[in-house]
Amino acid sequence: MTAPDVTHDTARGVRVHRPRGLSEDELDVYDGGFRMQTFVRDPMIVIGDRVIEAALRLPARFKERFGLRPVIEEAEARGARCSVMPPPAPVPVADLPTAVEPFLEGGDVLPMGRDILVGTGRAASDAAGARWLERLLGDDYRVHQVPLSEGVIHLDDGLTTVREGLAVVCREQFTDGLPAPVADWELIDVSLHDAVNLLAGNSLVLAPGETLVDERLTDLAEALTARDVTVHTLPYDAVTPFAGGFRCSHHPLVRNLIDTEGGPVVGRPEARWSVGVPLPARPGCVIAGGDKDIRRREHGQGETEHGLALFPALRG
Repeated sequence: MTAPDVTHDTARGVRVHRPRGLSEDELDVYDGGFRMQTFVRDPMIVIGDRVIEAALRLPARFKERFGLRPVIEEAEARGARCSVMPPPAPVPVADLPTAVEPFLEGGDVLPMGRDILVGTGRAASDAAGARWLERLLGDDYRVHQVPLSEGVIHLDDGLTTVREGLAVVCREQFTDGLPAPVADWELIDVSLHDAVNLLAGNSLVLAPGETLVDERLTDLAEALTARDVTVHTLPYDAVTPFAGGFRCSHHPLVRNLIDTEGGPVVGRPEARWSVGVPLPARPGCVIAGGDKDIRRREHGQGETEHGLALFPALRG
């Protein structure tokens, strides 16, 4: 098996991995015309020292796991506990909304310390997938199901925890109201239209109060700036038509549990690597082509995330 592409940013201390290219045989698995490896958030889940190969609802995305396995294997060699969900049985696309399986996708999973939010609906993860995760994690974590409205794919379409006490939310995507862990925070609201079409809730949190935002979301950028958040904007209009944003396009392989004072929780092994994918290589982009990476920490979630890997442009 071909080793993953790895680069280093010594200033940040982050190791960046890119999924390996897929073979023709792998690309032909449940082909369906969908052959991107753009959104590595979904095929895997990292919680504490666990790395989980997820169960995607769309059969054509099954193949994405193959490109991630080299970095998962390296994480396991360095102490991570790796699990694989039972792959769902393929069904016709028209029947996917009513399919009954344990579906679980990384875009629906948001760790907040010992509390894990899991978005559930008919487009991606479902209640059976949330229960599977709850059984796997046991008493170490509390898994909260968060029902999503029709038309929303993932929880992170409309929820970003920017720092402790501040979040970007799309209230319309939550059928049962805001998730309890963020309900009493200061909230910046975005519309359902912007959450679904511009992935307004899918910003990338780089550090405490530092985010990467789609340059078209000027109102969001201004609202964050007014709250002393450092905002970086980049074009991402080449990617969002495929229903993914900045968070969708990367995935951490290192999460360190932190206590309420911000220090590390002692005595837990950690996964050691980071995984991610593309930003569009366009004029004006300060990060492109896999030669830079970013260290990030999702504050307000009780965990740190390290690593953003970048892929070549999807187009243009």
